[in-house]
Amino acid sequence: MQNIYKWSRGECVSTPVYLGPARSRITYEPLGVVGIIGSWNFPLYTCLSPLISAIAAGNTAVIKPSEVAPHSLLKIKSLITRAMDMMAYPCIEGQVEVAKAMS
Repeated sequence: MQNIYKWSRGECVSTPVYLGPARSRITYEPLGVVGIIGSWNFPLYTCLSPLISAIAAGNTAVIKPSEVAPHSLLKIKSLITRAMDMMAYPCIEGQVEVAKAMS
């Protein structure tokens, strides 16, 4: 969290002489949608840690907790459903076929 400002701030670069008094700058923008497939042995860590990074970078994410840990899946899904916008951060359930389709 303490490095987000440094990572996301723009970068000034040199401007060619023929562009006159203009200034050039690189602005970092989010890339799109992040797919997060959680594992069964560390379900909270492998779902929520990448989600925090995706949100900090300005991306949306599709979260798929492991179906092998059903109680953790339900808790993660209820937490995300309650706290997040489901259009930007949907939490999906499914077996191996769903994970294959995501990746």
